Amino acid sequence: MVEAARGSRANPLTPGESRKISDESAFTVSGGATTFDAWPTVQAENQFNTPPADGRSYIMFPLSVAIDWPTIQKQAADDGSTTDGGFSAQYSLTVAFVGTDGISYGSNEADYCGVIPNDWMSVNPVFDSATVTGNVCVSAPTQVIPGGTWVVSNVVNDAVFVAAQ
Repeated sequence: MVEAARGSRANPLTPGESRKISDESAFTVSGGATTFDAWPTVQAENQFNTPPADGRSYIMFPLSVAIDWPTIQKQAADDGSTTDGGFSAQYSLTVAFVGTDGISYGSNEADYCGVIPNDWMSVNPVFDSATVTGNVCVSAPTQVIPGGTWVVSNVVNDAVFVAAQ
């Protein structure tokens, strides 16, 4: 039997491991340990945040993405665009949590945590090779969280999976 590729859903990375999204990608992804009860952190970040709905939990994932600037510039040139205004990785990547029910969480209104510290969606643009970091928070049904994975995918649906540990 052939082992599934490292970083695939069947063989996800462990927190701290890294992998390029694909051979052609400018993004090398790694993640930290998942916070399985992020409500105290979310609550402390903004007094107007609301607790997760009954039967759901807020989980938080620290994401790190290393950006290869020469590859970004080449891809931009190939597309007829420019990197003069910098590059924002969060608009080229989608991050979701895949529960043990096989459903991804993170794109629906019910999946929203509120204002979180160091939000991935607020990462500053880069103008050279750099590593950007930020937190991703998702509300998911509590029963599908243990054994789930995080998935980081690009616009052509290449993906890296990281175990939620």
